[in-house]
Amino acid sequence: MKSTRCLFCRRSLFASYKCNCKDQKLFNKYYSIKFIEFLLKIKIPYRLVLSSSTDDFMWNGKYLSIPNDFSSPDTLHEISHWVCASPKQREFKDFGMKGGESEKEVRLIENDINQFLIKETKKEMNHVKEMSCLRTGT
Repeated sequence: MKSTRCLFCRRSLFASYKCNCKDQKLFNKYYSIKFIEFLLKIKIPYRLVLSSSTDDFMWNGKYLSIPNDFSSPDTLHEISHWVCASPKQREFKDFGMKGGESEKEVRLIENDINQFLIKETKKEMNHVKEMSCLRTGT
């Protein structure tokens, strides 16, 4: 299994393990906020579901079901499909795709969206830290 490091505390992690340091928890909170803001901005219909079963992460032709903790990379992938899909394709379950038609384009958009959300989240965290320093005078 591939080892990586936490962006905040630099602790060594395995790919399937999430760090529980204070800054990582804060990042997750703000990432969730930015994620919802993004969904509202692009006007994708969605509903939050309690289940984290991958069967729930799909477009049914009317709305996208996403887990309430935004934990699945499948969610971002489905949003990328929605961005790439024509208005007519959006009327069908799974965008009427049989697989592979625009997968390269979808992956590129998925990466762009993720990078945008990470950048916006870090910006928000820095702003909150600055405001906290102003309030406490440190």
